[in-house]
Amino acid sequence: MPLLRGEPILDLGCGPHPRFQNLRAAGQYIGLDFNFNVAKLIGQSVRDLTPVCADATLMPFRDHVFGVVLCKAVLTSVVYQDSCERVLSEACRVLRPGGVLAVADFLENYDDEYFTRRYVEGRANGLPRGAFDVRSREGELVYTARHFERRWIQDHIGEYSDLTLVAYTEVPSITRTGRAITAFMLAAQRAH
Repeated sequence: MPLLRGEPILDLGCGPHPRFQNLRAAGQYIGLDFNFNVAKLIGQSVRDLTPVCADATLMPFRDHVFGVVLCKAVLTSVVYQDSCERVLSEACRVLRPGGVLAVADFLENYDDEYFTRRYVEGRANGLPRGAFDVRSREGELVYTARHFERRWIQDHIGEYSDLTLVAYTEVPSITRTGRAITAFMLAAQRAH
């Protein structure tokens, strides 16, 4: 699926250092982040990128605007299932017919005692499966993260009747904390 020149690209949760800047030559490149300071920093430091500060569960864009929606390590920070579903639904809403949704994130890792302990603690604290709190050395909550079941990802992409899964792969990856984990990458194309 080659990107057509001039296709607008939306990078969800782009953070202070958008990861896909090399794609901006394909068309308008918009970086969306929930954090106002991050969006402001992007606007000042990244050439040819339009920063937007908004919630990915309620995006301020018209329907069918983007040729590509990128979602790298975003769902891991959207812990609850209804919010994950809203992010995916919004990504589909703003994707034009024939456009591509690209998602990359982490799968659960019950083979690692470290992650298993975190998942069990998360469930004991009322978090969904695969979710856990990340705390500072002082014990303060830094953020809550979630790793996904393979089946959950594939089933949820499959729920969008106008999306067709065109590529899925799993690769070794490293988390922010330096732990080895398996990441998934998928591409789904919206029907024409």
